[in-house]
Amino acid sequence: MPLYSTRHINDHSVLAVWRIEEGVDELRRQVYLSKKDEEMFATFHSEKRCKEWLASRLLTQMMLEEDVSISYEPTGKPYILNSEWEISITHKNEFIGVVLGKNRRVAVDIELLSTRLDKVYDYFLRPEELNSLVRGERSFQLHLIWCAKECLVKIANRKDLRVLEDMYVHPINPRKNKFVAEVREDNIMIPYTFFYERLSHDYVVVWTSDTEKVINLLL
Repeated sequence: MPLYSTRHINDHSVLAVWRIEEGVDELRRQVYLSKKDEEMFATFHSEKRCKEWLASRLLTQMMLEEDVSISYEPTGKPYILNSEWEISITHKNEFIGVVLGKNRRVAVDIELLSTRLDKVYDYFLRPEELNSLVRGERSFQLHLIWCAKECLVKIANRKDLRVLEDMYVHPINPRKNKFVAEVREDNIMIPYTFFYERLSHDYVVVWTSDTEKVINLLL
């Protein structure tokens, strides 16, 4: 399972991205599964789903260097059983991303760079966000905003979150690899610092941890 990228975000958080090249049988031989995990795995019929599910668990176990089990809250948010580590998982085609935070909320999202978001930007983009896009960087920044809002959904862990009213991404400076986005929590907009990295020429990964102090990126 070839490691594509790792980032030690801070003393409490780490990110890893892998490119899946193994088949289901090879992944299954390498990963620990509890009895409950085995029962869940037996319900999957899609090879793609099997590979993503196994790979995310194998990557998590390798990052923590121990056998762990992952379960899910009713909202769909994953968590590691009997662990102080928070987890966020993302997958897109052959890429799997996992970010871990020790007693810290974390989130990660991977997106394929394409023209799809150019057709649906009014669904997730405020007018002021649209006006802030940098000429020549429009498509890429659309993907950054999309990924950031996907991460904010994971951070907030609420089903009633509104993409336009409850989330806002500040203007992105293309010369920096970080930016600020906010999400409404208890009627207060809470800011998070986001970081990003290209995965080859066709993908981008965006992540955040609530241990990150919001740096003044708006100047």
